[in-house]
Amino acid sequence: MPHPNAARPVPILTPEVLPTVARASIPVDSQDARGGEKLVDVRALGVRGHNFYARPDSSNALYDRPIQGAIPGLLLRESAAKLVAQVDQALRPHGLGLYVLDGYRPIATQVGLWQHFRDYFACKTPQLTEAEIERETKKFVSDPRGFDRTDARTWPLHATGGAVDLTLCDASGELLDLGTPFDDPSDKAATAYFEIWLAQGEIGDDDPRLLSRRILYWSMRDAGFTNYLYEWWHFDWGNQMYILSLGLLGQHTSSPAWYGYIEPTSA
Repeated sequence: MPHPNAARPVPILTPEVLPTVARASIPVDSQDARGGEKLVDVRALGVRGHNFYARPDSSNALYDRPIQGAIPGLLLRESAAKLVAQVDQALRPHGLGLYVLDGYRPIATQVGLWQHFRDYFACKTPQLTEAEIERETKKFVSDPRGFDRTDARTWPLHATGGAVDLTLCDASGELLDLGTPFDDPSDKAATAYFEIWLAQGEIGDDDPRLLSRRILYWSMRDAGFTNYLYEWWHFDWGNQMYILSLGLLGQHTSSPAWYGYIEPTSA
């Protein structure tokens, strides 16, 4: 029996300002007790996965090498990790599961990813100005260059422990095809990409890439996470992007984020 979420279209969002830039305006409540949660490895809760950036065997396509500073753990704040585990368990009766690729990310890794994507866009699209290259890079990576542990405006999302990158797998752990590789820096990575193709008659309503994205999106949304619209694999809980994304979905809130920067020694 098909998963019921396969029939629920992913919303098509068109923000005026890049969310990775706009989220800097969201305050973080340093007094919220949830902000003191520790980091835990989701695999300890039964969720499958591996840290894509820490792979030593050059099997992480698009990079073919470990990214500087990458850690082997798949760490999330405790509440976020428990929610991911709940989603995973809810998928199991349907022969599916979650497969986590990244969670907490040290600043050194963020710097390495920023440089990788900046170089990628500079090489692929040399006609772009420096400002345009930066904009494209910021679409896929939080800018770590001005990082200040005391300034919430500079905190990369993955450095909060409230951001997770994941995909779907089958019962054996084999990854499903969601239309692009993880971290693909193209328009096709946008979560609603195949919804647009469907509306244009380019694919049928039974396209497995369309259905798999719907299942992943709504399984995570129903658990409380928000999705980053340019990356089908990225979801947030409790951080600045989470609050901003609620607004993009029409669920405006005056509440601040509760997860801020957390030191890697807390992992």
